[in-house]
Amino acid sequence: MKGILFKPDMIKAIVDGLKSQTRRVIKPQPVNADYWTYHNSGAFYPNTKDADPKLIHPRYQVGNVVYIKEAYYAYGFWRQFTECDKKHWEFFQDDSFGVYYPDTKPSWKIAKHGFGDVGWYKRSPLFLPEKYARYFIKITDVRTERLQEITEEDAIAEGILLKAVMTKSSLVVDEPSYVTSYAMLWDFINKDYQWGSNPFVWHYEFELNKEARK
Repeated sequence: MKGILFKPDMIKAIVDGLKSQTRRVIKPQPVNADYWTYHNSGAFYPNTKDADPKLIHPRYQVGNVVYIKEAYYAYGFWRQFTECDKKHWEFFQDDSFGVYYPDTKPSWKIAKHGFGDVGWYKRSPLFLPEKYARYFIKITDVRTERLQEITEEDAIAEGILLKAVMTKSSLVVDEPSYVTSYAMLWDFINKDYQWGSNPFVWHYEFELNKEARK
């Protein structure tokens, strides 16, 4: 099963039923975009004989159940990294001591174990295995669009709660809006594909899947 990353506040919005969309940059970006269309199989393809064929598939397809990756605390060796420790690392981390998440981290930090000093250590969400995932989503729709095609309703579905005026971007507006709030969030997260460049994105719609763990 594939995983997907969200910021902690976006994970909360998903769980609270406030977020049901996400946009991800298409990589690589289409060349000669005016001659590309979205095929129903889920890929770009050129609709002119002058363009070289190239398929760009979305990472997630309609019907996929995806687990949400988030930062977590694992219990295992944290001070001593001898070859013996490394040999047992996965066993202690995954199968013996379990996992806690930032909102449930134990109050104590260090414990003693027969094999040496052990304790709770924070790990990146990139390394969260599927078996420890708390939340799952099911992809219900996927399509392509330019980033700036997002509507107010879409921005709300992205989990945006407050309207704002853009203060630092190529987007200039006079009235506060959810779109401008989203644009500022986008620029904070996507340093290489800023709002002003209006990149092509995958537009995913999803729903929280409460049955996945069962």
